Amino acid sequence: MEPGLNRRTRRMAIQWQTTLLQGDTRRPCTIVDVSRSGARIRLAQPIAPRTRITLLDDRVGPIEASVVWCRGDMAGIAFQALLPDVAAKLRTVLQALEAGETRGTAERPRPQFGRRTHFGTPSK
Repeated sequence: MEPGLNRRTRRMAIQWQTTLLQGDTRRPCTIVDVSRSGARIRLAQPIAPRTRITLLDDRVGPIEASVVWCRGDMAGIAFQALLPDVAAKLRTVLQALEAGETRGTAERPRPQFGRRTHFGTPSK
């Protein structure tokens, strides 16, 4: 499956260091973007599609997932059935990220083309 295809939910860009557990092997990884149904992760070594993994993350708890695709150091994962408390924590994190993304664009001053400005305020 190609990255980005069949995406059902909106992804939020993040850079979270976490741990990937595959069987008895633990290795570091970075969550690059996340949604309510899956994530894109960066790994030092490739991982085979259809591999069952667990992300051990302090912010939301352990998340069981399966690898959907892998290309180089990037992989797409689909979350398995989330435990209610993990789902609630993930939802809270995503809502906070969405609020921050929306707030960031709303608070930015609009450019005033054609007028001289000094630190964002029109000069007289």
